Amino acid sequence: MHVRRPALALALTVTAVLASRAGAADQTVRGKNFLVKDPKPGVDASKRGIGVVATESASNDSLVGNPLANGATVEIIANGTNPGDQVFTLPAGAAGPGVPGWKALGNPVAGYMYKDAAGVNGPVKTALIKKAGNGAFIVIVNIKGALGPGAQPHITVLPPAPGTDGGMRFTIGGGGDSYCVAFGGAAGGKVINAPAKGTPNKLFKIVAPTAEACPSAASTTTTTTTSSTTTTSTCPSTPPSVRGALPATVGRFNFNAQLGLPGANAACNTNFACSQACTIQQLQAAPASELVGLKDINNTAVTSFWAIDSTAPILQQCNDDAVGGSGLNWEYGTAHTASRGEQVTLNNGTGALGPVTMGIQCNIAGTSWVGCCQ
Repeated sequence: MHVRRPALALALTVTAVLASRAGAADQTVRGKNFLVKDPKPGVDASKRGIGVVATESASNDSLVGNPLANGATVEIIANGTNPGDQVFTLPAGAAGPGVPGWKALGNPVAGYMYKDAAGVNGPVKTALIKKAGNGAFIVIVNIKGALGPGAQPHITVLPPAPGTDGGMRFTIGGGGDSYCVAFGGAAGGKVINAPAKGTPNKLFKIVAPTAEACPSAASTTTTTTTSSTTTTSTCPSTPPSVRGALPATVGRFNFNAQLGLPGANAACNTNFACSQACTIQQLQAAPASELVGLKDINNTAVTSFWAIDSTAPILQQCNDDAVGGSGLNWEYGTAHTASRGEQVTLNNGTGALGPVTMGIQCNIAGTSWVGCCQ
């Protein structure tokens, strides 16, 4: 359905009217399928994927804009308990052998296809926007976490655990229109969260919406450009709290394909928006009610934590002090030097923490969990 935004003023010159064409219209397209998946949460971000299909029969929507010349952006929105919002950039330019880009479809042009099989520009593998000869309007986007330049994660939108609604906004650059596809909420449709209970979900899916609308984001926005990822976070101002926990690990942290605290912080943020790895001070300040029955993202009961403490001696923080090592905390993986770690036990039934224990070997003395705090 074609939806025009109202003019901001009545007294406009012809020049001003033409200039206001940029972003002058939202067009809503009936959705068909919406999928956000994270098969190995907190372990392998390359397995993440997003798929959106919109097919509206006998549509009055029209193709306005030229992404071949001006590029496009795709915004993915997944709302729920842990909402996510990410914008992907599809640069202008023609596709060629081994070269990502756009291809015009039909003569006269009826649509555009984008391909980036190697992920040179980002994780969007394919995108299609087209007004078919039978009157149907089609928008399809396929996004793969394994694709894209730079370190993981390339996809930061996760199943919201549980999810309620979501969708896509496909915007053609250079003053082209935006095409909205909504799922759930006012748009209707069958909502699927798998597993049905627990955190995190591995899959969030909505099929067969019954109406058209523009989805509204309710969280963090991450913009992926052709060469890097820029993240702008909007986090609520709330008292410190324990949001969850990452799987038990040795003292050499390795989450989201990153070693040490950066990987743990990234994994916490992707699984529990606006959180980071808990320090021992945060854990000790948390009310017992937040620790009673605490489970990690694999639904395993938490019974101890690594005691992350920037004020502690580095040789009690699994510091990689080996010859040629990084010299950073929580990156040491053997017992060949004096580097050790600190742990604290958790009574999962009462939420009570034990005393901090020093001298824990970082690799061969068992594992502990990493809490995620906001």
